[in-house]
Parts: sequence; C-alpha cells; structure tokens
Amino acid sequence: MSAANVVCQSLTARLTCNSHHAIQRARHVSPVLGIECAVQACAFQSSATSRKGRRTQDSPCRANLNAASAVLELPKDVEVPKEVAAIFQKLQNGSDIRGIAIAGVDGEEQNITPTVAFFIGVGFASWLSETLKMPANSLHISIGRDSRLSGPLLLASMVAGLASQGVSVAQFGLATTPAMFMSCIIPGYEYDGGIIITASHLPFNRNGFKFFTKEGGLEKGDIKVILQQAAAAAHTAGMAPHARHSDDALVLDAALNTDPSSAQHVDFMPVYAEHLRNIIKQGVDRKDNLEKPLEGFKVAVDPGNGAGGYFATDVLAPLGCDVSGSQFLEPDGWFPNHVPNPEDKTAMAAGVQAVQQSNSDLGVVLDTDVDRSAVVARDGQPINSNRYIALMSLITLR
Repeated sequence: MSAANVVCQSLTARLTCNSHHAIQRARHVSPVLGIECAVQACAFQSSATSRKGRRTQDSPCRANLNAASAVLELPKDVEVPKEVAAIFQKLQNGSDIRGIAIAGVDGEEQNITPTVAFFIGVGFASWLSETLKMPANSLHISIGRDSRLSGPLLLASMVAGLASQGVSVAQFGLATTPAMFMSCIIPGYEYDGGIIITASHLPFNRNGFKFFTKEGGLEKGDIKVILQQAAAAAHTAGMAPHARHSDDALVLDAALNTDPSSAQHVDFMPVYAEHLRNIIKQGVDRKDNLEKPLEGFKVAVDPGNGAGGYFATDVLAPLGCDVSGSQFLEPDGWFPNHVPNPEDKTAMAAGVQAVQQSNSDLGVVLDTDVDRSAVVARDGQPINSNRYIALMSLITLR
C-alpha cells in the first residue's frame, strides 16, 4: 500500500474513534484568574505528579490514584427548579455539550462557567457509576482539552467535580478527541471513562465536553441524564441562577476539600502517537525500512493552531516523513491564522497553499480536537466533505 494511502488510513482509524465506535457497538482568558489558579493548585497538586503512568495494578499511576472521600453528596430524589435545570439543559448539543465559555462577545452570554463544569463532572461521575454498576470511588476517568483559551480553567473545575465524588482522575492536558477515546481501550490504561473539553471547529469563545467509555461516545439520552444529574447536584449544593461569584466560591471550596492525590498528570499523548505510528508501519510494511517507512515522502500538516500539531511532529516526522511544509502547529486558542475546520474554505485554501508552496506529496487539514480532517492532493486539489468520505471508504475496502 502506498504511503499516501496509509497516512489517509491512519487518519481514518483516528477519525472513526469518535463515531460512537459504531463497528464495536454494532450499533478569552478567564476573568476569574484567581479561581483558576486556586482550583488548579488544589485539584492537581500531588505528591506523585508522575508524567507517566499506566492504569494498571502495578503501575505508579494506579497506585497513587487513591480515591478521595466524596465531599459532595449526590441527591437521590430532588425536585430541581426550572431555572436551575434550564442552565444545564440548554447546553445539550445532541450527543455532546457545547456553550459559550468566554464572555465579551456581543450578543453571546457566557453559559459554561467553572461552576457549570464542576457539576457536569459530578453528573458524569454519577452516570458512569450507575452505568458500570461501580461505586464512584472505584472509577478511574481520564480528561484532556484542546487548545481553547477557556480549556485550562474548565478542566480544573471539572477535575474538582469528579474528585468530589471520589473519582480518581488522570489529567492529560492538551489532547485530542480520538486520544481520549483510546485511553479507554489501549492496554495498560483502559480508563472507565474519558472526557475531552472541546467545541470542535466553533469560534474561540465556545467550549464544551464529549464523553467516552470503552464502548465509544455517549448517546443523546446519556447526555440528557448527565445534565439532569448535574442540575440536581447544583441545586442541592445551593447553586442559584445568575449568582456567578458565589458559585465560583463553591467550586473553590470543593477543591480545597479534595484530596490532591485523587488527580494526577499522565503523559498519554506520546502513547497515542506511538499507536498511530504503529498503524502506519504495519500498513506501509516497508521491508527495507521498517522504522522509517515514510522516508522520501513529504506531508504538509495544518492543524490551524488546534491540538493536532503532534500529528506532524510526533507521528509523521519520527517515521522519516518530511513535514517541513507544515504550518500553524503551535496550539493557540485565539486561532490567529484561520478557524481549525476542514469544511471552512479559508482553512482549506491555507492547506492548498501549504502543499503548493512546499511541493508536498500530501496535505492534511485538521479541526481543533482532531476528530475531523481533510486532505490536499499533490496537485493542490482539496479533498474534504463527501469526497473525503469516499476516498477513505475506497482505501478501507482495498
């Protein structure tokens, strides 16, 4: 199989991870900087902040992720005021959660705050506990984010929410949607659930959440239950609509009462990058150069300052590929060059220009959380949308 086909195939494998795992299932900066620093310090400080760690019985990661005692009791049956329920219900976007995470854009009121993220974390812990029939303090959940400006604060707040239920949390930092799913599957990790904080290709002020188990992405009904649980927990804890500062104080208080050993940094993206490299090695099957099968091949990657720069530097380049024509690899939540969206004409035009100027054999254009992509042929022909699906289907069927 040609190198171009294999690179496309590895993209196919990476992209289909977020389609509810259909094959296996058969079926701007935060204005509350003080809160951000405090929540991050409380939620992430640990005497064992290993940058490595597999979720296995014998690993440092598993051993140091001792479940904390829950500091926020979930209600069993509680009537939630409509105005509180609406705060969460309005965030549902089919099978994920999306909203406005940064204030300041005319006509767009912030509706994902640190408090909201905290309680969504509580809701997910509750849903996962019930679904897997496991106590929350036995759960291990991974969480990452894309390059959006609001990501670090929302991640810290959600970690505090998860930890308030006794969940052991592995914090990946900058990550991608497919990587979060694979963290539930790759041997030695196999987290009970995974979360990515992202709003895909939407503008810089948006953000949201996607959730995974080993079965794939959650369904619309699952998200509805998570948000209902979040609303019930928020009401029970005394959250009131439009009480932003007191609500953020609630999150900080919860973080201060959380065992710091319940959250740990785990350097997972190198593991995921190795997984993708192995797919390419096996696909190319270049007998004369097994370790660098892409030598002599040139690919221009354009992740649009999202989370996908690693695909050039950590996946393709180690395999011998020339990625010198790549651009906008640095994560930047302002998205200063173009929106990271393979369906956007400006983004695709930038990809075409990169291929033509660098004389690359192939171009790859990625969205913010790297669950969608498009390619550019050597002659500068953009291949996205339905044509890209057809191309991936042809490669797969071969």
